[in-house]
Amino acid sequence: MNCRYTDDQLKEDVERTIGIRAKDIEKIQFCGLWHIRFRAFGTDFYYYRADSDDTVHLVESPWQWK
Repeated sequence: MNCRYTDDQLKEDVERTIGIRAKDIEKIQFCGLWHIRFRAFGTDFYYYRADSDDTVHLVESPWQWK
């Protein structure tokens, strides 16, 4: 997917929004508008904003990195 954000920018967003330090993020991927998938601490996560109210949802990702 064509993404205008660098991995470092995505990691900084996760750190600022969720609190997981950027240096603890092993892999990260932009998945679409307000959707980011990443791996930290050996676990795959998916975070997204569901509505315009900016509520952030963090869930364990069902996808596995290859």
